Amino acid sequence: MLRLPVRWRSLAAGLAARIRSAFRPVSLEELVVVLEVLAREHRFADIVAKVQRHRRLERRVRKALCGSGTTGPDTIVIRAAELIASGWIGVGRFDSGIVCDWLLPLLQRSTGRHLAKTALARYLVDRLAEVEDPGAVVKAIEAHIPPRSWSDYSNIRAVFSMKTWPVLRRHLVGPRLISELDLFVTSTDRREFWSEFNQLERHP
Repeated sequence: MLRLPVRWRSLAAGLAARIRSAFRPVSLEELVVVLEVLAREHRFADIVAKVQRHRRLERRVRKALCGSGTTGPDTIVIRAAELIASGWIGVGRFDSGIVCDWLLPLLQRSTGRHLAKTALARYLVDRLAEVEDPGAVVKAIEAHIPPRSWSDYSNIRAVFSMKTWPVLRRHLVGPRLISELDLFVTSTDRREFWSEFNQLERHP
């Protein structure tokens, strides 16, 4: 039997290990580690590209996120979902599937470790005119982003956008939130506020 030199046997063993590693399915934990590095470097397009190469894991995360088995505050699924969504937000990707299957569930479940709820809400509010059901988005924001205190609505004001405030105002329910939105808009553009307000009064 032909025996290879020790050096060759070592090289062959290393090559075999690399081949096995290349064909071994990546675990969700391993994917999260890679995505965390990319997120720290703000390489959002690379996050999207990496996730596209692991559709099986993306489907697993989406299914778990929309289910009832990941209510823990820092599960690997929630961390993965935050990182995946941060990539889409970073490249400006937006569609109904992302809203329903990812962004709205994350408004409830996000830990803020990789994606703050206020940043997520602001991304949605900026695009309220594009979503199929803006009322559902506004309802989720009201439910899952409470004010810091009875007198401190600074985190809520960070979500407001001049681009879509009339849509937001039509769907807000809480009187205090409506007042905060009115203050936000009038401090930015009083003329636009009163023009829109008069239209709302005539056509509620």
